Amino acid sequence: VHASMNTWVVDEELLVDILVTMFDVAGALKPLKIPNRMMRTILMDIREHYLESYFHNFQHAFTVTLIAFTMLSSCRGLRKVMHEPIVRFSLLMAAMCHDINHPGNNNEFEVKSHSRLAILYNDTSVLEHYHCTVTFELLIEHGLDELFAEQDEGEVLWDEFRQIVVQAILAIDMKKHQQLQK
Repeated sequence: VHASMNTWVVDEELLVDILVTMFDVAGALKPLKIPNRMMRTILMDIREHYLESYFHNFQHAFTVTLIAFTMLSSCRGLRKVMHEPIVRFSLLMAAMCHDINHPGNNNEFEVKSHSRLAILYNDTSVLEHYHCTVTFELLIEHGLDELFAEQDEGEVLWDEFRQIVVQAILAIDMKKHQQLQK
């Protein structure tokens, strides 16, 4: 598997299997007691929540996650900072879900059209907030919160996971990128 692979010619179920392996090799499943079968089911559902689109699609999510995995695997400094399994799991999950259920337009369109999402998220990082909501609804539906709760310091684990994923997904708001460039 290489970051330059053409994900359009690979069966999506095989991509899901590769994703499970990435999470496992990154040390993000066993220490958190997440069974590979559960992870595969979650990732298959995430795949189903990516809409058909030229860009914000499952192949894009796979590629972003692959790049995050590659950086995590090859950058010693990053591995030092992200030595906790929950942090590695959070990074990979945020990469996988950063555009989940993306409607194919941008925040400016949502705000200017006074969409349901713009109203719900008060015109602030509308799509990013939406991606976070869809992500956590899906993960709770699969019982990930309950799995974490069964572990020592489970509530703390779930809260840390949520905080990292939300911060990572909100950070992709292009308006924030433009502000950083000023």
